[in-house]
Amino acid sequence: MMIRAFIREDLPGMFLEIALIQVSDDMPRRILRIDEAGANTTYRWEDLPDRPTNVAPTLQLGDSEARALLEALGRHYSGGSDVRALRADLDYERKRVDELIALMGAVIANGIQRPPRRPPDPLIRKLAGE
Repeated sequence: MMIRAFIREDLPGMFLEIALIQVSDDMPRRILRIDEAGANTTYRWEDLPDRPTNVAPTLQLGDSEARALLEALGRHYSGGSDVRALRADLDYERKRVDELIALMGAVIANGIQRPPRRPPDPLIRKLAGE
């Protein structure tokens, strides 16, 4: 059994429709329903027809509420609170690695070309008995 989340954006209303669907090979597909009864909120799974049309979503959230939920879920599951800072770190590291690769390539290219031989130092010739 697997639960999948589907999101549909409603631009005129500026909100997101979120459907949580339970999918299984041996059972019909079901959608999560949230029932509010005063202070008691419960949830249940409702079977979906084979070819669903105009099925109400599990819940609707405004854009700012959905972003707040995304950030909270990100912190809960991955420990990071700021995706932008993580992306900036990744970009910095990528630039650093690219510069290192370019430097290594230049060193290798220069190593392939033999430098001109310098004549031996006169002191070395004298010590060698020449």
